[in-house]
Amino acid sequence: MSPTDMAAGNSDRLVVFRRHIGSRRRADASEIRDELQRRIEQCLEFNGECRSCQAPVPRRAHPTAQGDPNWVADGLQHLPPGCRSVVVRIVAELRLQYELV
Repeated sequence: MSPTDMAAGNSDRLVVFRRHIGSRRRADASEIRDELQRRIEQCLEFNGECRSCQAPVPRRAHPTAQGDPNWVADGLQHLPPGCRSVVVRIVAELRLQYELV
């Protein structure tokens, strides 16, 4: 399974991202997207070339198991290939840190 599949929620079970949901910050989709955008703009990977990429849109997803993230990010396919892996990593980090409300 590719990192894009994992971050986009294209898996039956995202064991890599499992974490107790009680430790996540609660935020709505616009707050999560704002944080995604902030982290993308601060990213230094690929000599900062990914800073102009637009953050993907978080949307609710049904966790397959307790503790799984309750959101995925749409819009990763439009990103340049080099930047896609950077944004996927940032999305994966935020999925562990935020619960979509």
